[in-house]
Amino acid sequence: MKKTVVFMMVILLLLCSSCSEQNQKAQDMGKNVEAEALSFPYAEYIGHGRQEAFEALKGEGEFQESNLKGVYFLDHPVSILGRDVEVALEAGDYEEFTDTIYRTGYRLVIQNPAQEDFKWIKKIEEALTEKYGEKTTYPGLANTLSAVDSLEKLKELQQVSDTWAFSDDPVLEVDFETAYITNTDGAEVMTILVACQVSTTYLRNGGQEQVRAFYEKAQNAQE
Repeated sequence: MKKTVVFMMVILLLLCSSCSEQNQKAQDMGKNVEAEALSFPYAEYIGHGRQEAFEALKGEGEFQESNLKGVYFLDHPVSILGRDVEVALEAGDYEEFTDTIYRTGYRLVIQNPAQEDFKWIKKIEEALTEKYGEKTTYPGLANTLSAVDSLEKLKELQQVSDTWAFSDDPVLEVDFETAYITNTDGAEVMTILVACQVSTTYLRNGGQEQVRAFYEKAQNAQE
């Protein structure tokens, strides 16, 4: 009888150990996926023609055109800090570079947002700062994530954003935008965008030639 009890205890310990290892592996895989997401793995296609980018990415899934002009969503979501978000590639025209990818990132629309949703936004902000360092948001702007400490404040400002340098190349930046609106039917909607993009700030401050060179280099790499 004692041998049977001891044997069963050993089996239970082995099962618990196995479950613990599997849970840890699952958690690690989740962390890796989310870490990769905030690295913007599709950023390498910025500056490439849309069709060529889609062809290169067909193993990832299918990008489908949305009702937003130039915005294409992947046919399955990814998880960031415990929430599923839509993966988007955005294409547009820049001088002679037509139908060219200029932004890649994630979108999430939340109906009637609650405090937990606001906490998630702040976690994303913290994660981006940890990964990319100090913000590069234009100094003096009032509508920034840093200025928002509550859902009520976000609702008051309606739209806030911040930016970070994506790499040593100043052409690319990480942009985090949140918009809070009330529809005509009274429903409150919060739209969240986390993206790697061609820097609009850089373009406004005379970086057109560098952006052109960036696009040329990207498209030459496709040939």
